[in-house]
Amino acid sequence: MEMLVPNPKRARITTEKQVTRKLKAEKRGSLEGDYKPFLLIHDFTSIGRVSRVKYRDREAHMMSDLETAVFQELMWHPNVVEIREQFPLERDVTKRIADEMGINHPKLSGDGGLLPMTSDFVVDFRFGPDEPLVRRAVAVKPVSALRRSVKERPGKTNTQVTNTIDRLEVERRYWAEKNCGWYLVTDEDACKVRKVNIELLLGTEDPEAGEGDLWTDRLIQTYLEMQAKPKARILELRPPFMRAGNIQVETVVRAVRLLCKYRFLEFDMSRLFSSGMMAEQFAPGPSAAPFATTASNDRFLDAA
Repeated sequence: MEMLVPNPKRARITTEKQVTRKLKAEKRGSLEGDYKPFLLIHDFTSIGRVSRVKYRDREAHMMSDLETAVFQELMWHPNVVEIREQFPLERDVTKRIADEMGINHPKLSGDGGLLPMTSDFVVDFRFGPDEPLVRRAVAVKPVSALRRSVKERPGKTNTQVTNTIDRLEVERRYWAEKNCGWYLVTDEDACKVRKVNIELLLGTEDPEAGEGDLWTDRLIQTYLEMQAKPKARILELRPPFMRAGNIQVETVVRAVRLLCKYRFLEFDMSRLFSSGMMAEQFAPGPSAAPFATTASNDRFLDAA
């Protein structure tokens, strides 16, 4: 799911010509059509570890492990409709805001043009089938960068926007003008165990093409076995498909993980998932409702 890229090497964005090509010709950051982030992992030098994460039919570009963790959290959120990473802000607006704040706008190193500022994520939510889309912007920063930035502030006036807090304030005001909620997420907001669980579930492989019916039966049988034997541990479950042939217990563990991934089951994500968990530690998830009264439904996987 995640591809780490320690040292990507390509031409960096340093000139207005490059920026114009990416924004206009390549339509990076456009809300129309298939989304392409303005920044790719090779466009700028990143302090953190960069990576590419599979997201639907494209690769999403993350500039740090913290961004990757927040992105996966957003992927896991049941009300998220679309995630756009490395989203470019309108330069005339950010320039005006920077001027109002008495600071210089960041510049391109090659020709001194205005460097586009970006939001780490712009996310569309829908909180009900008949509800309108709600758009929110998210900035992701480690607390250490904020603390370092505070120490650097005293005595500096009209400085270039290299200060993290100044950059965030420009971004906050930008989205406030557009009546869009803006949130700052730090590493202190993240639960490490939840992060591991989300990575595990999102990384669980879906059934291959042609195995849909086979896994539909396996998931239903596993789900019903867990309901019938709440005190059994995952390793102790023996649904009918296991008793019918030489099936390893790892298949049952994968079935439970898929049930959680597809929201047929839920568990306390602050506790690490393990094959030693008991069935009673899982509760029916939102996707399980249509199957509460039947042991068979050919739309079991489709609903996920």
